Amino acid sequence: MKDFKFSIITAIYNSERYLEESIESVISQDIGFEDNVQLILVDDGSTDKSRDIAIGYGNKYPNNILVLTKKNGGVASARNLGLKHVEGKHVNFMDSDDKLSPNTLTAVEEFFKKHPDVKVASIPLKFFDKREGDHYLNYKFENEGIIDLDEKYDYPQLHISSSFIEFDALKDYEFNTSLINGSDSELLTRILIDLNRYGVINSTCYHYRKRQDESSIMDTAKTSKRFFTEKMRLYYKNIINECIEKKGFVTPYIQYLILLDIGGIIKSPYFDDIFNAKEEINEFWQCLDDIFSYIDIDIILNHRYYNHDVKMFLVFLKTKEFHTQINPKKHKLWLKSNDIAINRMHKHNIYIKSIDIENKNLVLNGYFSSNCKTEAIRITAVLNNGENYSAQYLEKESYIKRYLGINWKFKYHFRLEIPLNFNDFKFELIVEYSEDDKYIDVFNDTVLKETCNIPSENDTALNNTYNITFDNNEFHLIKKSLKSRVKSLFQ
Repeated sequence: MKDFKFSIITAIYNSERYLEESIESVISQDIGFEDNVQLILVDDGSTDKSRDIAIGYGNKYPNNILVLTKKNGGVASARNLGLKHVEGKHVNFMDSDDKLSPNTLTAVEEFFKKHPDVKVASIPLKFFDKREGDHYLNYKFENEGIIDLDEKYDYPQLHISSSFIEFDALKDYEFNTSLINGSDSELLTRILIDLNRYGVINSTCYHYRKRQDESSIMDTAKTSKRFFTEKMRLYYKNIINECIEKKGFVTPYIQYLILLDIGGIIKSPYFDDIFNAKEEINEFWQCLDDIFSYIDIDIILNHRYYNHDVKMFLVFLKTKEFHTQINPKKHKLWLKSNDIAINRMHKHNIYIKSIDIENKNLVLNGYFSSNCKTEAIRITAVLNNGENYSAQYLEKESYIKRYLGINWKFKYHFRLEIPLNFNDFKFELIVEYSEDDKYIDVFNDTVLKETCNIPSENDTALNNTYNITFDNNEFHLIKKSLKSRVKSLFQ
């Protein structure tokens, strides 16, 4: 048995298009491949030429490359087989379509020499092929060093292929073969529950391929039922239970990590088409409720990954409560979950896309977004002469953002017509809310979009007859004098 510094385990399934490039990135490492690296290639029942490619490299480097073959059983089982043959001090699980930077193993070796007490170290992940650029979690690598997960619970490490793990810290674990995806982050998370720290190295990177044909396991798994309930049950609940067993509670790091990973489920566009039976959907919600019982509100509100809309949906999942609160005197409306304001509707803008004159009517086209159902709101023009005109809801142009089959955010497109029965009038737009015996006028700010044909605070000719101005949330329509109308005809 040779004393290698690194063992790299690569699970292979139908990767003939990418495999040579991946293997060559290991062979060309500047640390010296033949003296320092064991490459374990595990063919998981490929039906293309992947196995032949792997055997060819194995014959060329018999002292360094071990080729194993097995019936197709998934990446977790392939990696477990590879773990039985590790001869290196540190282990990596590079995917068969990815590659390492030439200096990766040198940089990792130098880091472990500086920090001999560190058992796990990770490097930045950069996309290539269909997508390029940094991974959204690369903020962790701004400074090289050690991440204490009690202090920096919002520095999750999910990607085992961009991590290097001391074999002694890994040898008592194996990948969960029941998971369709996530077995890598599940195993790494279990290790980090024990260690509570990991190293970050910023002088190299792991190149993660986003395939043009979206044929990777990560891409195809998202349309499977197993991506939903089974992942929550076999991944999230497992690490929750293990964390409670080892720590006595669910640490902020585990809460944050689960909340990050569950985003793929929350925002999945396939949710409405996944479940066939009522029992299946009931099981999903029961499992989700159980998981959210361990997630603190503060972890949700302070999460780096989610925008406000998604955070508020997560709050709703946690509290299971939604109500409105109004202040008619101040014309304010809140949508709340318990005491948390999901939506301050009086802070939302009414957006105007265009203003025109059609058939002796002033016509405004625009939209308004909120978490209110579209049937509960109405856009109205309030004229200075006391008359009101309500907008027509344009259903075909509007849309609803859904999470987990729940209508969450509504974009209300409208067309508003005001008859031109007056020479000179002013008006402003308000939002009328009416639902569950509650009624309120909300005085929202109006914003002219770039597509609108009139600029703010300027006198603009709509046609030969009318000018319009917009200032301080108020529109002013002015009929031109006969002299100015005649003059305009000859300009």
